[in-house]
Amino acid sequence: MKLARLLILSIIVVLMSSGCFMGTFQTAQTLGYQNTSTGWYFNSPIYFDRQYLDSSVAKNHGGHIIPTVGYIYSYGVAENIDAGVKANFGEGIGVYTKIQYLNVRNTFQGALLLGLGFQPLALGMTLRSDLIFSTSTPGNSTTYFGFSFMRMPDYRRIGIVFQDAKMLKYKDLMRFKIFTEAFGGVELTNVFINHIPVRLAVEFGVPIQPYPPIYIGVLVSR
Repeated sequence: MKLARLLILSIIVVLMSSGCFMGTFQTAQTLGYQNTSTGWYFNSPIYFDRQYLDSSVAKNHGGHIIPTVGYIYSYGVAENIDAGVKANFGEGIGVYTKIQYLNVRNTFQGALLLGLGFQPLALGMTLRSDLIFSTSTPGNSTTYFGFSFMRMPDYRRIGIVFQDAKMLKYKDLMRFKIFTEAFGGVELTNVFINHIPVRLAVEFGVPIQPYPPIYIGVLVSR
């Protein structure tokens, strides 16, 4: 039992080192038929006040204090529909589709993103939906904003029992909760890294709960 508990705790250490996923890194624009995009992202919670950080840890049990990384692949199955896969330790490994339902003169768009994933550690399905709006601006850039609704494993509970291995129970890995977030960002095109053209997205996100951090993230994609 001690070996099994140690193994589970080791997995949790790896899991929690990637934090709780927040962020969309998606504009309301679709790629277009048969076009593809692939990218890696990094985001991190930012607290500007130590007391606010301490209050968040007490209230959210350390659920928003660690940076995270992830991978996204998208494919244009139709002019107004994208499908893809994404992976991160918060949501797990899954698929998603983005449907553009609004396009005003190619300058203002609205889209709905729906995602379904499997979290192998918690052995449960994760659900995600994003309501996204974006507008094109001069200089090959797009600003976007919206809201995310996620049913994910409640790793804040794991943060509590992690303090004492004797309190850890398998059911604590299988608690799911609804998380919501407001986000906004800017996507820049024709950015060059080592003479390679890429798209660069800079995003801000705020979890809708007491004492949230501000998430600041960057996505590099092609």
